[in-house]
Amino acid sequence: MNGGTDISRGNEELAAISASLQVLAEQQRLQLEMFTEIAKLLSHLTMTQRDQRTGFEAIALR
Repeated sequence: MNGGTDISRGNEELAAISASLQVLAEQQRLQLEMFTEIAKLLSHLTMTQRDQRTGFEAIALR
């Protein structure tokens, strides 16, 4: 019976590890989503600054 108890305990530990890995995977997915949104915002800001600079240069050349 001791072997059966060890297997049962091992299965419980594997289930707990699996659940933890699933939580970590979801956290990483959310972080990737967040970083992607940050990258989009930074790209938009860069384009906006570039457009403003071009506009200022056009005004300065008048």
